[in-house]
Amino acid sequence: MLARLGLMLALAPSNASPIWPPSGFALVLLLRFGRQYWPAILAGAFFANLAVFHSNNVASLPVLLTVSVAIAIGNAAEALVAHWLVQRLGIAGIRLQTQREVYKFGGAAAVAAIASAALGVLSLELSRIIPPALAWQVAATWWTGDFLGLVLLAPLAMAVPVRPAWPQWPPAQIAFLATLTIATLGVFLSDSQLSVARYLPYCLLFFLGLAAVNRWRSMLRFALVIISGIAIPATVMNHGPFVSGVLHHSLLSLSTYLAITTILAWVLATEEEPGLSESYVWTPILILLVCMTLTVGAWGWITHDTESRTSERFQRAADNVRETIRLRMEDYESLLRAGTALFDASNSVERDEWQQFVAGLDLPGHYPGVLGMGFARFAPAGAVAALNKEVMVWPEGDRELHAPIVYVEPRSERNLVAIGYDMMSEPARRDAMVAAMQNSKLTASGPITLVQEIKGPKQTGFLMFNPVYHKKSGGRRELHGFVYSPFRMGDLMTGIFGEDMREVRLDVHFQDAKGQLMYTSARSGMGQSFTRLNSLQYVPVGDNGQSWALMVRPTALFDATVDQGKSFMVLVMGTLISLLFFGASRNLVHERMAAVRAKDQSARQLEQQTASLEESEARFKLLTSHIRNHAIVLLDPAGTITTWNEGAEKLFGYQAAEIVGQPLQVLSTESHALTSMKPARE
Repeated sequence: MLARLGLMLALAPSNASPIWPPSGFALVLLLRFGRQYWPAILAGAFFANLAVFHSNNVASLPVLLTVSVAIAIGNAAEALVAHWLVQRLGIAGIRLQTQREVYKFGGAAAVAAIASAALGVLSLELSRIIPPALAWQVAATWWTGDFLGLVLLAPLAMAVPVRPAWPQWPPAQIAFLATLTIATLGVFLSDSQLSVARYLPYCLLFFLGLAAVNRWRSMLRFALVIISGIAIPATVMNHGPFVSGVLHHSLLSLSTYLAITTILAWVLATEEEPGLSESYVWTPILILLVCMTLTVGAWGWITHDTESRTSERFQRAADNVRETIRLRMEDYESLLRAGTALFDASNSVERDEWQQFVAGLDLPGHYPGVLGMGFARFAPAGAVAALNKEVMVWPEGDRELHAPIVYVEPRSERNLVAIGYDMMSEPARRDAMVAAMQNSKLTASGPITLVQEIKGPKQTGFLMFNPVYHKKSGGRRELHGFVYSPFRMGDLMTGIFGEDMREVRLDVHFQDAKGQLMYTSARSGMGQSFTRLNSLQYVPVGDNGQSWALMVRPTALFDATVDQGKSFMVLVMGTLISLLFFGASRNLVHERMAAVRAKDQSARQLEQQTASLEESEARFKLLTSHIRNHAIVLLDPAGTITTWNEGAEKLFGYQAAEIVGQPLQVLSTESHALTSMKPARE
């Protein structure tokens, strides 16, 4: 079930998903129940991939079986490699209690994800399910999805106890989870197009910092569950700041955000020393949040600059498409005016003259895209019999107006079929000719199916008419017919652009964007752009108010020229640098706390030693004060008297209050006693 869920988000036809939950649960399966369960991982991955490949019909059954086996082996190898690494690194429980354990597990997940991505992409490329040009894109998507599944889901699943109990949360934690849920819903269910919206998901990192300050380790886990549980389905349903023109690109941007958020959450959830004060806990977390704020700001600025440059380049491409079509259509209009001028300059234009005239224009060489040039003779109702003498008019029947095709050059297989066709018999053609006749202006028809569509895939066509008049006596003019040109839209656009229009998609609608679709350059295999760029341009066709609405959109080939790596590298490297600053600041805090504790311990030891010394001195004074037959005089290193007992008072005649603190030289008059004291002093 998890595999099918992940494959629903996969990049067709590769089955590479930017979010792959089974990788994390496969590792948990091996850690909790043993390595002997790897065949279950192999079988699950095989059947899930085979079912999706078969439903997409990307290759023959033997190829699908082979590729599915290779991908399943890669998934099983990923789980086994991850299991071996976490066992070898001593983090089998994935408790992630220290920063070192977090980084060890992140490295193990990164290495293990390479195994699955390498085998999967290699098998897809060898089987030609994906072209070699997409190999790196598919590999990056594959690795990102597996890495995210490992670092996000494995620790969460391992933290679930065997017998879970209903949590007893204090009111502060309940308020924290409720506020986080509301904020996350607000971020990922909004469809704001403002540029500031891209920063909103990273504002949720402040909730992680708040939980870390309060030492709510379990709340950090629930915060990850809330953020990922809301962000993923919201993005899939085309909501939130990560939504772009392509679901795959949206999920890839989301998975990058979730990977960064997950690593930061596990680092913040590492255990602090119990005796650390709140001010010291705040310091490294504040540094991390400040560094991440600077990182996200730099990422946003570079992204905005890239988007601005991309938008300008796309607009130039759209303007170029419009101008190219406009100039070419003006050339075609000039052809029709030249044909009309030929009729105006002659009393009559015979078939041979028309043939020579069109041949001299060299339509295929100088005007690629036009099917030909012709002349349709105008006649009122009841003139079918006279017209049939010149050309066989079809379809049969008498109408109010007639305009059968008399000449059309060059005489190709397609054009010969049109000879004699009465264009007044079809409403779209008749409307265009009547408008040209009423306003005496060159007029384009709406989308039609040409009678020349006799073989191959049919294309939408249109006609351009320029009325031809004969002057009568009195300056009166009488409609003689129409010089016209038929166009097949596909051939026309190929003649205008050739194979150059690969980075943009062009949709041509008649009159406005809601009008009939006349042409689209979309082809199977043409990837859709992840950008939301589009440009609506208008090109006048003829002189009678008709126009085309050109909807221009970028394609995946246009995306390939967009520099996305710079902003991505800023985000990733900024996150790594932020983690380094966080680790360094936390180590400095711990070292400072160790120094403070050492200082406090030294102060306590000094106090104890001073108290012990004072106690010893007191005992000594008490002892010497009762000795009366011997003089005991103690000096400090400077020769100052510090102790004076009763024996000294009798010998020298000084009271203790008089002599203590005096230098020994005051006793120089008692030389005999002083001499006898020297040995004691020394």
